[in-house]
Amino acid sequence: MKKIDGGGSFVQTNKESEQLELIVRIVWCAKKGKAGTIGQARFDMALNVRTGQLLNACGAGINWLVCPASKGKGSYGFREGKLYRVLVRENIKKENNVHYKAYYVDEVLQRNVKALSLEHKYMFESGFEEQTEDMLIFIGEKPTNGYSSEGYREVRCEYTAVWNRQTDKPEHSFGKLTWIEKDIPLIHKFYFKEMKAYYVRGRKSRENSKCYMVCSMEKVTGERFERLREEAEKPITITGPLGTFEWNKVFLEFEGKIDYLGEACNIWLKTDNNETEADSQFERLNGVFRQLEKWDTEVKEFAAEDLLELANEWREDESEITKEEFVRRIGTPDITINADMSMVFTFGSDGMFTDHWIEIYIDENDNITGSHIEG
Repeated sequence: MKKIDGGGSFVQTNKESEQLELIVRIVWCAKKGKAGTIGQARFDMALNVRTGQLLNACGAGINWLVCPASKGKGSYGFREGKLYRVLVRENIKKENNVHYKAYYVDEVLQRNVKALSLEHKYMFESGFEEQTEDMLIFIGEKPTNGYSSEGYREVRCEYTAVWNRQTDKPEHSFGKLTWIEKDIPLIHKFYFKEMKAYYVRGRKSRENSKCYMVCSMEKVTGERFERLREEAEKPITITGPLGTFEWNKVFLEFEGKIDYLGEACNIWLKTDNNETEADSQFERLNGVFRQLEKWDTEVKEFAAEDLLELANEWREDESEITKEEFVRRIGTPDITINADMSMVFTFGSDGMFTDHWIEIYIDENDNITGSHIEG
């Protein structure tokens, strides 16, 4: 079997190549053909029906379907902009031309395929690297449905431990698995169970190193499963001069209590992308406590100057609150240090704003930038 390439010359078809069932979107086709001649059509998107995976059609500059032309019609009667389900075999690749791919059409199974959005799948998968990675992971939460559009939905679940190949030991690592599938109620393409271990082949997100698109999965039992489970159940803590903080996987933060000028103070150290380290946030906290009295005075003075007038408006017919009384009543704050090193000091209002609380915002350069009544 021979075919015509993009330049009109003939190259040999690979008769041994696997037959694929694809749904393709046609972007160009021959307008006329004669019985017995070879016709061509070009596609820009393709879905492997049997695996549910997209072909990397966007990675090639030219993607051809090569087929006998029907009498008086174009290539198999293809029309531009329509979707077709076809049986094809990949042809031998042209040497030194990675931008060319061609498939010989054995049969057209369905014309003008409906209710399928290849664009949605391509947009989703374009956010992940092309190469795959193999992982052994422990699932912390069962899959949940996310965004749904045009017959597809995005699904995600979280893992809480991985097997480190370098040390050959389990370790805590929080991240997300995700994939896209047909929006069918109660049925998931990958059926992960909570508190179970799996071998996963996935593609890493281009924006988040702890997020993977699942390509395949296989359940794991035995010793490695038990060791991963034990590791996942251990608390994650960090300890420094100010005390010990424990990881909260729900809110993605380390939590602890410290002494704040003789009073207990709640501390939250937030992280990005499920990171379970907070060295920079810890150092930021140490810097605050090396000058705690200065910080305490400046933040409370700012709160009083910014909110005293509002507090007196809330009092209606009662006597006005003085600045000194305002500072005294807001008491000891809780402190949040964000991953970008900005901070939030949160005070109770002692009834001055009924049951609301006061937040004071500080940027990464130690500038107090504003206040807000929350709750």
